[in-house]
Amino acid sequence: MITNDKVIKIYCTTDEFSKKFDEEIEKMPLLSSDGKARYRNDEPSATS
Repeated sequence: MITNDKVIKIYCTTDEFSKKFDEEIEKMPLLSSDGKARYRNDEPSATS
């Protein structure tokens, strides 16, 4: 049987992982079809 404590532990673990995962994903550039790196933030790149 799954107790409330187990559910809470699973939720907290998943939430912690999600926060760290999102931080790492934000650091990675996106690659466009022309091979140029596109960063996730809305700031224009210095090369364009």
